[in-house]
This record gives sequence, structure tokens and C-alpha cells, in this order.
Amino acid sequence: MAQDPVAATNNPPADSANNGTAALSDPDADRVLSLLKEAPPHLLRLIDRGKVRWSFDDRPLKEARKQGLTKFQYEVGHRAQFRYRWLASSGSQYRLAASIAYQKLSFEMKHEIILSEFFSAQGAWKSRLLLHEFDHICISTDPRVASIAEDLFFGRERLEVVVDAEGYQQQVQKKIEEEILEKFEERKAAFGKMLQEAYDRLDALSQHGLQPIEDRKKLFSELFSHEFLKAIEGFPLDRIDEKSLEFSPAVEMHYEPFFVP
Repeated sequence: MAQDPVAATNNPPADSANNGTAALSDPDADRVLSLLKEAPPHLLRLIDRGKVRWSFDDRPLKEARKQGLTKFQYEVGHRAQFRYRWLASSGSQYRLAASIAYQKLSFEMKHEIILSEFFSAQGAWKSRLLLHEFDHICISTDPRVASIAEDLFFGRERLEVVVDAEGYQQQVQKKIEEEILEKFEERKAAFGKMLQEAYDRLDALSQHGLQPIEDRKKLFSELFSHEFLKAIEGFPLDRIDEKSLEFSPAVEMHYEPFFVP
């Protein structure tokens, strides 16, 4: 079961660290440590990869009318550099082409699993509820997700910009920076929408973890495919390299422990 706010920034994220355990000052630290002692190795690796933190709080569960929640957050840091050349003028306006290079500073996925205050560590790793939350985390740590982020947020592109002829020299940099920010916000929204769509598909097929999925490998392979992204309204598929979407041996290895619930 998932409820997934999306956050991103075009500035470098603050330094952070999370190995799946709560900070020592956290009142739930002992509870988390007890839970992790019995965790299967492949889930411990996923906890580390997904930078998972834990909460035991009935309030958000009651609001969502769910027994468990997984929230994702992503952070993007990039620096944009650009050059431009004039293309044409038409009366009161000038048109120019800007070549933009987005330098990658960072990309990081983080997660929070929220469980009931009464959730017991005893037998937790056989719990359909908890394993379902890890299905969500497995999906958003799919290697294709990082590849899609690489294509969306970094690399190069060409934009055309129009400025007023009067005082055009003072407008150029501001106008290009506004276009860069607008593109970033659009892509940020598209990326979050993509992850949410994947989470929603898992929830729909499993009835929020209550029912087993007949062909789990088929589900995972179809996520983040060309057809999957094409069905998301407004997704900038033209920026995505088809190789980023392949269900490669590395991607299959990521999911392999999850083919059987």
C-alpha cells in the first residue's frame, strides 16, 4: 500500500546517511534493530539501497485507511551550462537557440515505511503486509528507474527562446534560466507520476497486498517499458534511450528474489 509524495531539487541535496536503522535518539531504534535482526539478506540489501527509514504511527494509516504505507522521495542535483546563438528576428522579437548541458551532481531515492504502533517484529518477515511494502521499494529501486532519471534530468538538449528586441541583451540569460527551470519542473512531475503509476499498478493487481499476483515476473518486466511510459500522459518519452528500458539480466537479478511472494 503506497502513498507517495515526490520531492526533488535542482540544487545539490544535503548530506545524509541511512542504513535502514533508526538514529540512536529515535524512540523506535530498539524496535527497528530487533526487526532487522531477522530480516532476510536480500531485504537488508534493499533497505540499504533504498535508504529506508521506519515509522510506527497509526495516525497516517488511519487517514489513508490502510494498514501500511510506503512513501518515496527523490533528490536530484544538477548544474546547467548553456551557450546560445541568434536564429532570426521578426519585428519586435528575436529568436535564439540555446544548447544546454546538464551536469549531474546527484540522484538519490529514499523511502519511509509506516507501520502500526502495534506491529510486532515476531514473524514480521512472513507478513504479507510487510513484504508488500518491500515490493514497492523493489520497484522504485529498479535499475531502470535510475537510468530513466539519468536520461530525463542530465545530458544535453536544445531549446529555442524568444525575447523582445528592446533590451534583449538583459533578457537572454533570465529567459533561458526560466526555460531550464520550467523543463526541470515538468520532468520532476513526470518522474514522480511514473513511480506513482508503477506503485498503483502493484496495488491494483495485489489488492494492496491482500492477494498474491499470479505472474510477478510479468508485472515487474512490464513496468518502465516503452509501452508503460507511453501510456503516461505528458511523459517526455523522446528523452529516454530505449536501452534504459530493457529488462536486462541486471534488472532481472534485482527482481529475482521477488518473483515468488
